[in-house]
Amino acid sequence: MDHLLTMTLLNYDEQIRKASSFADEAPDVAITVTEQKLAESLMEAATEETFDFSRFHDAHTGQLRQLIEAKISGKKIVAVRKKEEPEVINFMDPLRQSIKRVQKGRPEERNGAKKHPRKRTGKAARARGKKKVSYA
Repeated sequence: MDHLLTMTLLNYDEQIRKASSFADEAPDVAITVTEQKLAESLMEAATEETFDFSRFHDAHTGQLRQLIEAKISGKKIVAVRKKEEPEVINFMDPLRQSIKRVQKGRPEERNGAKKHPRKRTGKAARARGKKKVSYA
């Protein structure tokens, strides 16, 4: 169309209305040259010259149509059971258990092992290691 600018996202061929089917419905609007260039550059960037919509078919709609026709003709429709979902591991559970163990006491204490005295550091430890010397 000479004065009609259209843009379509990826759809199946049967879902796309041809521009000629609604060309008379499109109102005439005034746009600036900048708007026209922007729209054309967007169209050019999003367009693949060799793309053929008819290569793709909507299998979902076809299957749905078959189910509807079967239901209309009186056939009983039975849902197909889904495969059993794999067990999902919640990583928060082991973390919570670990936190509970730590809150109850240190691992050495829980297992019956003797608690080793902590090594003293800081001023008190340095003071103990120094001997007082008097210069009288």
